Amino acid sequence: MNFPGYQAFSMRSYFSKQPGQPARCLHCGGPLSVSPVEPSAWVQDELDDPFLIGTHNFSLLFRCKACQWWCIRESWDLNEIGLDLDCLIVGVPSPAASAAQGSEQPWQKALADPSIYRNSEDIPETIAALFPPGKS
Repeated sequence: MNFPGYQAFSMRSYFSKQPGQPARCLHCGGPLSVSPVEPSAWVQDELDDPFLIGTHNFSLLFRCKACQWWCIRESWDLNEIGLDLDCLIVGVPSPAASAAQGSEQPWQKALADPSIYRNSEDIPETIAALFPPGKS
């Protein structure tokens, strides 16, 4: 399957405590590999803002080897204004795109999107269920 599209979600809209990391695929239930990635353009822009004191906690790419689904989780703090941010970018399948049209690394487009979190949605329960409960 090909997942060239993406959607951003706010983790804080669902979880009162930061949850653990996802361990299984949303689409096939297969195990996920995890690797660090550079912060998204959005996060980097906020960290570079001279009027904010930002701290980057992590940017992690999760991939399913079985069906190629992917997601990126990013956590950062804007200490100057007291914001603790935790967001998720989820790969979305596109029935119109064939595997030949898909990029080998479709998440790169999401990371480069300077407005990725502008229209973040509340994380749906189906995706939130992938995350083990966190610690305070």
